This record gives sequence, structure tokens and C-alpha cells, in this order.
Amino acid sequence: MSSHKNFSDSMAEEVLTDMADTFFGARKELENTIKAFQSLVETLREKETEVDAGAGFLNHLLLYERAAADFYETIKVGTPSILLENKISDRTLLEKVPFALSSKGKFIKLVLRAYDALQEACDEYINGKYYKDPEEKVKRVTVHYKQIKIMCKIINEDIQKINRNLNPACVLEYAKRLNYETREKERITGGTLDGYACSIQEKLEYKPIDFDSLHLKKYPKLPKKETVISEIKSFCRNLYNKNKADIDKLISDLEKREGLDGLDCRKKGVSPQD
Repeated sequence: MSSHKNFSDSMAEEVLTDMADTFFGARKELENTIKAFQSLVETLREKETEVDAGAGFLNHLLLYERAAADFYETIKVGTPSILLENKISDRTLLEKVPFALSSKGKFIKLVLRAYDALQEACDEYINGKYYKDPEEKVKRVTVHYKQIKIMCKIINEDIQKINRNLNPACVLEYAKRLNYETREKERITGGTLDGYACSIQEKLEYKPIDFDSLHLKKYPKLPKKETVISEIKSFCRNLYNKNKADIDKLISDLEKREGLDGLDCRKKGVSPQD
């Protein structure tokens, strides 16, 4: 009997050890994944500030309420409200106002450059941007909105699996069934671990991540500058003609502030315009 009991205890201990490794190993892996996910979310939030800075500068050039909304309508952006709420900041100053033969030409080039920078920032935020990892010499993609959304879905699926398959209450119940002494005590005293198991379940069960609670901004998809360049130029000419004095002052103010640190919108050259 003693030999049989020792064998049973040894088997139970081995099974419980494997269960503990599986239980805590899976939870540790999930917690590490959640921690990495949270870090990526914060990285994406930093990209939000870049997009907002670019939108703020473009809104400034377009005289805010006077023309910004009409500009997005002209290039057929359906939901630009999240971009329209931004104002200019020191982050969005150009290092140098582009050269042109007239103030109107400078204005058109400013708007084209500012839009180009904003479109690229939005696209990188939504879809990511590929870059070459210098250490591993492979292409990787930057953190982006779509990636975070997919990761959230995958993590929530893993949470459901762990809550279902590695339920703390079920693990305790299984461990109790393997322990002869615990079963005998329950039989004699009539006591159970049910209340304790429920308490443990409430404390250890993972809660799914509510993606909306992350409050990540959902920017609209902007068309590439090359596909709407004629519309932008035409819009700028009309805007300049109606607001010449204000736009001339705006350009003069920017020229006075050249050289300050800020967002460099000089990504792609545009030929001088009249």
C-alpha cells in the first residue's frame, strides 16, 4: 500500500509540475506579448504627433477655417475632421521657404510640400514604412495602425484560449483530484475549495483588450501628391487671389522664422511657379 501510494504521489507530483510549467509558462508568454504590444502602441502615439504637426502646418497655410475643409473636399478626402482640428506648432516650421519667382509661386510650393509630407506621414502611420535592418540585413516595417489592430485581435484570441484551456479553477480542481489526502479531507469534513477557486478565477482571468479604449487616431487615407497635383495648384491659385495680403504676410512671417528646428517638409522638389 505504501509502495503504491509513493508511486501515486510521485506520478501526481510529475503531472502537477508539468501543469504548473504549462500554466505559468503560457501566462508569462502572454504577459510578455501584452507588454510588447503596449510598447508598440506608445510608439504609434509618437507617430500621431508627427501627423498632427504636419496637418497643423498645412491648415495654417490654408488659413484654417477659411479654406482647409474646402481643400480636402477638392482632393476628395471624405473624413478630414481629425486633420482639421490641428494648429501650427514649432514642430511644423519649414527650415527654408522654397524659392519661386513670385509670392503666389512660393505659396503653391509651400502647400505642395506640406501636403506631400502630411500624405507620407499619414500613409506611414496607417500602413507602415519598410526599412532595411542594418544588423540583420533584412527589410522590416515600422509600427503602424493596421499592425496594432491585428495584434490586438490575435492577443484577444490568445486570452480567450488561456482563459478557457488554462482556467485557474479547473487547474485547481484537477490538482485536487490528483491529491489523495485533499480528497479524503474534503470527504471527511465536507469542505471544498470551490469558493477559493472562484476567487482565484476572478483575480487571474485575463480581460480582453478593448481596441477602442486605446484611443488611437484613425486618419483618413490621403491621395498621393502626384495624383492630385493639378487640383492642388488650381486650388492654391484661387485661394491666393482671394487672400493675397494675408498669404503674403504668412509667407513673410515664415521667412523671418527660417532656420528654427522643426518638421522638414522639403521632401520632394517642385519646379518654381509663377
